[in-house]
Amino acid sequence: MIGSQLKQLLANRHMPVGELARQVGAPVQTLYSIIRRDNMKIDFDLLLRICDVLDVPVDFFCARDRMPASPDAPSADEWALLAKYRTLDDFGRETINILLSRELSRAAASGSCPEE
Repeated sequence: MIGSQLKQLLANRHMPVGELARQVGAPVQTLYSIIRRDNMKIDFDLLLRICDVLDVPVDFFCARDRMPASPDAPSADEWALLAKYRTLDDFGRETINILLSRELSRAAASGSCPEE
């Protein structure tokens, strides 16, 4: 549900609820209530602002129990990595790409993952 997804995403980003509240222009109690209730009821405009600040698509917060999970859908950890990657400059992105390519080659050579 939305609250648990939001709680996990904030934890992964080391962002306090108060900071998110400030950035989206909502009372901190509203966000704590969303996390505590952990249901699908949320003002859509607020959800859009949360998604904008956290740089995730709206479907990140869709109920996994009511929709078949796509094996290709990114996890909260993967969204957090993407957000970090996007903050890097060109040199940082190139470094990560080189490291990722080498690690994929190593893993493919050892048979622990298929080559891409």
